[in-house]
Amino acid sequence: EGEDLELFVEASGADIWSSGDHGLMVHQMWTGPFEVTGQMVLMDRADGAGGNAWTKLGLMARTDLTSPEPPHVMTVITPQAGNNLGSMQWRQDVDADCASVADGSRMRPAPWGSYVRLVRRDATANVYEMWLSEDGVAWEKWWEHTFTAGPIMPETLYVGVASTSHTT
Repeated sequence: EGEDLELFVEASGADIWSSGDHGLMVHQMWTGPFEVTGQMVLMDRADGAGGNAWTKLGLMARTDLTSPEPPHVMTVITPQAGNNLGSMQWRQDVDADCASVADGSRMRPAPWGSYVRLVRRDATANVYEMWLSEDGVAWEKWWEHTFTAGPIMPETLYVGVASTSHTT
């Protein structure tokens, strides 16, 4: 809590999306509102030479670590099309498909070195926000998602950094 940590994350995995979550998450359990911030310094595509454009790095809050497809919400930074782009994705219910913000506003430029923030202001409201800053000082709210159907996200979640190579 309140600490600055530097993490080097190297992940494999097919994806964090519909058919199960396959990747790596460095996490801690958190109860109540939270605000977690990370600086996305560098991400290489899985093969280092332009392989999978959906390699993902971001901040995640999820309900559990044992279910292959638990409800979650995640900020996503990906080298899609050679541009470092950001989005927000979530899974509403256990074993459900994932969703992301609408295609028209889904992907936005997120230069490497940018900071992302995942926020839950009230544990009972189930509203999650994604923020972006290029300098860690001036912040812009990018997206917001409210869990409205199915089971709501519990007060205690696993919160941290998640990544997948989108290859294995």
